Amino acid sequence: AKRYATALSGLDEKELVFSELLSVRNTLNDSADLRTFLENPIVSNIDKKDVINKVFADFNVKTLNFLSVLVDKNRFLYFDSILQELQNDLDVINNVKRVEVISAVPLTDDEMFKLKDILQRKLSSVVEPSYLVDETIIAGLILKIGDKVIDNSLKTRFSSMKRQLI
Repeated sequence: AKRYATALSGLDEKELVFSELLSVRNTLNDSADLRTFLENPIVSNIDKKDVINKVFADFNVKTLNFLSVLVDKNRFLYFDSILQELQNDLDVINNVKRVEVISAVPLTDDEMFKLKDILQRKLSSVVEPSYLVDETIIAGLILKIGDKVIDNSLKTRFSSMKRQLI
């Protein structure tokens, strides 16, 4: 998957291709039959390409060529992994950090805005947060930035105190 993503991230029109590939993913997620058809090794590559060219007829020629390569190399099963790797490559190119924010209660719009602003200044990057609610953390926040986890939840503090007392 990394090899294909690296090739795509070297294109001049990488943002357009990525956007179109996101549309392909959405279409595949909405149509299990289409995904099954394109991933089926019994279906001929010619038939698969015909369907791709009809369903995505208004897409950029580089996007269509890439999809054809996946069909020719029998790699359509790896489409989602390739798209994720491309997302990672584009994030590095564009200095974007994806941050998962876990809170005990839903954050207000103002809190989300302030947190995003603080994170962008601290990380010196464009921050793309995703917000999740997990009531089991009781209070506080858990931030996941790449492979780092910053756990400032009350649940973790209680666990830490419990270990110290025992």
